[in-house]
Amino acid sequence: MSDFKALLTWFNSKYDFLLWAGPSLLYDQSHEDIINQLRSPNYNSLILKSTMESNCQHPCAFGQFQLVRTQLHLARLAVNPEYRNKGLLKVLIRSLYLEAKQMNKIEEITLFVFRSNTIAFKAYQGLGFKRRSAPKSFVLPEDCEFLVLDNLFDKDWLSVNVSG
Repeated sequence: MSDFKALLTWFNSKYDFLLWAGPSLLYDQSHEDIINQLRSPNYNSLILKSTMESNCQHPCAFGQFQLVRTQLHLARLAVNPEYRNKGLLKVLIRSLYLEAKQMNKIEEITLFVFRSNTIAFKAYQGLGFKRRSAPKSFVLPEDCEFLVLDNLFDKDWLSVNVSG
């Protein structure tokens, strides 16, 4: 519970929270209500506390995923502001991928990101994510993009033995 509460301190405004959580989590809810929604059985959650790139003992990064057949869908990725620009987004995505890979074969990784979240948008593109039309079953907010990372065998950074 304390890790989730620490996570919620990473967002300084209602707008920052929206960019991270999307429209389904409301900023004005109590921390307990938000935490209960984050613990939804529909998503697996991962909190990074310590990595080779960082020695932080409190949460460094957080992410969630859902498996849809051979697609790994990532959600609510965040890096603690104290540890940004140190490669932890890559470590977080690799960790989520490796955890999901134990459950099922993964052919592609997907996520949604708001275009106005320019730092995250550029970071995902830097890791090789590309824009794609969202599945017709999704109704996206106006400012939202569907990004896909495919050809995973070409992504050396997803390998367990590659650092940074």
